[in-house]
Amino acid sequence: LSSCPPPASRIRQAMNSAGGSHGVIVGLTGGIASGKSSVRQILQELGSATLDADKLGHACYAPGSPCLEEVVAAFGSGILKNDGELDRPALGALVFSDR
Repeated sequence: LSSCPPPASRIRQAMNSAGGSHGVIVGLTGGIASGKSSVRQILQELGSATLDADKLGHACYAPGSPCLEEVVAAFGSGILKNDGELDRPALGALVFSDR
């Protein structure tokens, strides 16, 4: 989406708090319920600076945000809850349908 910038400033902030460019950057990947959040929490408890990409992504789609407006323009207002938040299951049903 054109209006949703990458979280570069937050990544830089995490790197700086981890010792600048001399710190180690670890990316956690895996399927649903594979333990990524648990490992991130353990690393954070051990003093590592962490960044939760899911939370950053969800913040991009806050009510009234340009990102959410683009998604609604593409998929329609049926992907919104009554309070204006993104209805993720409704969007998923559209995105992953066989139509």
